[in-house]
Amino acid sequence: MRTAQYRPVVRNFEHTERVTEKKHRIEVLRALLEMHQQQYEPDDEYIKGLRQRLKRAQKQLENMRTF
Repeated sequence: MRTAQYRPVVRNFEHTERVTEKKHRIEVLRALLEMHQQQYEPDDEYIKGLRQRLKRAQKQLENMRTF
C-alpha cells in the first residue's frame, strides 16, 4: 500500500512542526518575561508564573529532541 511509505515522512514533518511551535512559544515567553521584569518587581506572582511556564516549555522541547 502506498500510504504506508509516507507515514514516517508525515510523522517526521508533524514532529518538526511541533518543535518549531515550541521554540516560538519559548521565544515569546522569554520576551514577555524580560518585558515584565523591567516593569515590575522580580518577585511578582505573574513573573514567577512566566518563569515556571518558560522552564516547562524548555524541558518539553528538550524531551522532544530525543524523538
